[in-house]
Formats: sequence, structure tokens, C-alpha cells
Amino acid sequence: MAYGAFGLRDAAFHDLVALSAENQVIREALARLHSHVHLFRLHHDTQVTHSAMAEHEEVVAAIAARDPDAAAYAMRRHILRSGERFRRLFDEVKGADRITVEA
Repeated sequence: MAYGAFGLRDAAFHDLVALSAENQVIREALARLHSHVHLFRLHHDTQVTHSAMAEHEEVVAAIAARDPDAAAYAMRRHILRSGERFRRLFDEVKGADRITVEA
């Protein structure tokens, strides 16, 4: 899948899950994170794309099975893993900044 298409589908997936949850707090939190998440989506990494898609499939499968505990677990795991990916990206940027400043 082209990365641009992934970014659009990723945004739509999260928006749909938040809307379906009928939880205003979740929807507002996602809206506040939108620009940060969009910046992350601009960082092309095939492994990230495949990992996120697999995590999304786990969430969707749990929702389709009408298993709220599995859905909550899958979404929590996806959020934690996404946080780890964000952290690695920011660490890479910090490292690149140090190299540029030192050069």
C-alpha cells in the first residue's frame, strides 16, 4: 500500500473507532493529537506501516467478534506501540540535531 493511502486510512480508522465508541473524551483527545499524529504519518517507514496495519486488524477483529475486553486490549497495545514508534522517531531527530550542531 502506498504510504499516502496508508496515512489517509490510518486517520479514517482512528476517527471511526473514536466516533463508534460514543465517548466524547476519546474523540476530543484524538482531535487534540491530530496534528502530532499527522506529522508522524509523514515519516515514511514501511515497517511502521505494516505494524500499524496489523495492530488495526487486531482491533477490528475484536470489535467484529463483539469482544470489548479484546478490543480494549488491542487498542491499548496499539497506542502503546505507537508511542514507542513516536519516541524512536523523536530520538532519531534529536540525534540528527546533535550531529548537525557539532559539525
